[in-house]
Amino acid sequence: MGWLVSSPIPGVRIDYVTGACGEGEATLEASAADDTLTFTAPGDTEGTAVEIAEGESKVIPSGTASKAIRVYREADLRFSGIATLSLVHSMNGLLGMADLTSAQRSAGRTTYRAYGLTVPSNADVTGLKLWLPPVAGAQATYSLALETPVAGSIQTIANETTAPTGLSWSSPTTEATALTQSTVASGEWVGVWIRRVWPAAGVMTPREGVQLSWKFTGV
Repeated sequence: MGWLVSSPIPGVRIDYVTGACGEGEATLEASAADDTLTFTAPGDTEGTAVEIAEGESKVIPSGTASKAIRVYREADLRFSGIATLSLVHSMNGLLGMADLTSAQRSAGRTTYRAYGLTVPSNADVTGLKLWLPPVAGAQATYSLALETPVAGSIQTIANETTAPTGLSWSSPTTEATALTQSTVASGEWVGVWIRRVWPAAGVMTPREGVQLSWKFTGV
């Protein structure tokens, strides 16, 4: 599942949502009084509160055990609030991009997408790292590039097959080889470009589970 978070809980990072949750609105609530999180999947009842310490990763179930999320709690950040999650199936998302026609598969096709990684206005982010873990059996190859906004925006391209200019591409697959940005200042953002290269005569698959991993060392 993919998710969009409204009013995120400070210091709580969502890493995974089970497919059993389905699409719709879910909630995640933090209690500072006892350091617990409770999760309610779309159309389900609230699950049992789970205690989570700073620096821990935990699975938080909804009322139905198969409907759950996995989260990580950062250290030294305020822990309270209720986050609303809009859950969607994300088979053709920003990373995986659109399906290919038979003609495009045969000829090969390179496409580009971009998104903005924004930092809240209360802290700088330092030591940002981005990488793409390898996908077993994948036909396409993926690369990343960073672009610093100029006058509040990054470049635009005519269509998804037009290459952006002036970028340095890399294909990091581990944290050790990650694409890095030393600092993204408070209230600022950085453009992250993704390039997908589908080889000519590649073998079509129903789905390639592309994942973007990221990490930062300080705020």
